[in-house]
Amino acid sequence: MGLERMLRAVLFMVAVAAGVERGMIRPVEASSRSPFSAMIMLGDSTVDVGTNNVLDTLVKCNFPPYGRDLTVNLPRGRFCDGLLTHDYLAEEFGFPYQIAYLSRAGQEDQLLNGVNFASGGSGWLNLTADTYNLNSFGKQIDQLREYKNELIAMVGQSRADYIISNALYLISTGANDYTLGYYSNPMLQEKYTVSQYQQLIRDSQFLYLKDMYDLGARNVLISSTPPIGCLPASITLYGYRGLDNDGCVKDLNEAARTYNADTVRELEPKFQQYFQGAKFVFFDTYSPLYDVFVHPESFGYKESRRGCCGTGLVEVSLLCNEATPGTCEDASKYVFWDSFHPTTGVYRRIKDYLVPLIKEAFDF
Repeated sequence: MGLERMLRAVLFMVAVAAGVERGMIRPVEASSRSPFSAMIMLGDSTVDVGTNNVLDTLVKCNFPPYGRDLTVNLPRGRFCDGLLTHDYLAEEFGFPYQIAYLSRAGQEDQLLNGVNFASGGSGWLNLTADTYNLNSFGKQIDQLREYKNELIAMVGQSRADYIISNALYLISTGANDYTLGYYSNPMLQEKYTVSQYQQLIRDSQFLYLKDMYDLGARNVLISSTPPIGCLPASITLYGYRGLDNDGCVKDLNEAARTYNADTVRELEPKFQQYFQGAKFVFFDTYSPLYDVFVHPESFGYKESRRGCCGTGLVEVSLLCNEATPGTCEDASKYVFWDSFHPTTGVYRRIKDYLVPLIKEAFDF
């Protein structure tokens, strides 16, 4: 064990002892399967575990058939038939499944292992969140600040700082800025070119990431924008714009690709300049998801042009319910669960893709 790790271990034990002596909640040991103290999620429906359940919004999924293939007893609220990528990462790294911050009452002790702030339908910009009464990314940052203060009250400043600075943060958002934002709003298209809109997103993204850094975040994974032109809903709603040779909406995928490339090129140097002592890492989900969407049979799937729920062409949230006709019996044959979201099998594949990248990025 290196000197730095030894010092961390000593500080950790001192913080634990101080908290116990004051009669506070006993801190939970970090998992031995990773160097992280906790897992903290921010973003949209790809990582939401129930935030929207308690919001006054139509963007919900706390009813059947959502969650029908869960192998563990968890509250409904995931936009999927089963677990999500970060759930599988939690299993991999020895953490419990994270709870939604807005549903923490009576479960405050679980906050010591991390928390989930994600809100389905939100994006880097406030547009869709404001439209559908969701938790915007800015609000999620505010809740991260509240969470840190709660940790301080629970276990003291030193231990709270340790949890915050040694946690793994996973951010998955951005698709809604296009599918529910720019391409569904003619006024935005008149006001901004695609590149101008992308720069607006990027500017907001950097400011939010700086807020996270200032709060103590040091290990941050940021998902790229996925191939949004291959979503069944995108093909249904925006197919008139033109499809590429693989049958996906060309404009939407091109916007995702250029945004991903330009964001890495612009923001990575800023991370090195402004985020000293931290690792803010972009990871590419576009490429592996595109391969699965376009060549499903190569990965053991039979259907990628429509989701399992109903017709699979437009159904999502309230439109995907227990009475929706046509829902498939075996979602494992489908790439998509509803018209926007992958099945749990695809999320598991993303986990398998991410684990070695995370280990390489964070040296364990």
